[in-house]
Amino acid sequence: RGKLLAVLRDRPLENAAALDMNRYIWWTWPGWGETAYPISQYIEKNVSAKPVTVAFDYCEPFYQAPGINWVSADFTKCRSIDDLKLQLEELKSRSVDFQIISKNMSNRQWCLNAILGKMKDRAVFVDRQQGFEYGWLFRFSDVLEAFPR
Repeated sequence: RGKLLAVLRDRPLENAAALDMNRYIWWTWPGWGETAYPISQYIEKNVSAKPVTVAFDYCEPFYQAPGINWVSADFTKCRSIDDLKLQLEELKSRSVDFQIISKNMSNRQWCLNAILGKMKDRAVFVDRQQGFEYGWLFRFSDVLEAFPR
């Protein structure tokens, strides 16, 4: 008749789980300027064949080094593998050399998430802020190879 049930919670464990980026990839990210700058700087310092064209998935980066052309890659209507292949063909026609996938957009758009899920380990550069991954830079030729027409 009046049994007492005690439920114990482990706050440090719960808080640590919320920071596990393999479980919660969407909730914390710095402003786009913070993550675009290291990617731009990487391209500026490590890509000698310029001009180079980089497709971005969010906002045009604040920092723009000479010789780097930025083009918008709008994946908002991309909802299937066929849509993805069409979108990649469109980017190919724009002579894209590299593609950025940002954490905040890969969580919101199916096709970007599909690219990241298949290719995360093939990124030529990963922007890490305070131990978290926020942006991935891929050779566009690698993306095309991973999703053949």
